Amino acid sequence: MVASDSLVVLLDQLSDEEPLQLSFDESSPAFNTVLRGAAESAGSAVSGSTQLQLESWPQRVDITGRIQVKAEATCVRCLTRFSMEFERKIVHILVRSLERPSGEEEVELSSNDLDRSLLEGNRIQLGEVLREELLLGMPMKAVCREDCEGICAGCGAELNDEKCLCKPQVDERWAALAALKTDKT
Repeated sequence: MVASDSLVVLLDQLSDEEPLQLSFDESSPAFNTVLRGAAESAGSAVSGSTQLQLESWPQRVDITGRIQVKAEATCVRCLTRFSMEFERKIVHILVRSLERPSGEEEVELSSNDLDRSLLEGNRIQLGEVLREELLLGMPMKAVCREDCEGICAGCGAELNDEKCLCKPQVDERWAALAALKTDKT
């Protein structure tokens, strides 16, 4: 693995015989900027690292690897701060041209098309790829644990540690039924 500070790779740096191996962590200023950008979007502090492999083919460049992230987040249910870790596999394909069948204006995308982008110019912007992967890997709603009960909307009790102090509210339309007595014989 080659440690680098730049998230820009020139196509001239890629070899047809051997994939280019890169690694980044938060000590890299460019990668740290990507991490901070993702943290602002997610509302948490982030640190992490990534290992990438860029493999050149005649019509495309394959970017594969992994990104590991540690983040400080706030639980959306109980509002406590907690640490979370996640790892995401990266598979991104840059194609040199997008071929369309002649005569068709609309083209239906397949699932294979979702991880492909158009390679424009002679440079690859890894920062855009990594930022996209970070945002896709972060949970939409961070919870401290799966069975988190959250906070009662009525009394504000933290339901993981204490009981709710609210009295059950009866819908007035059903109040007359509460007055009925049943015989248990």
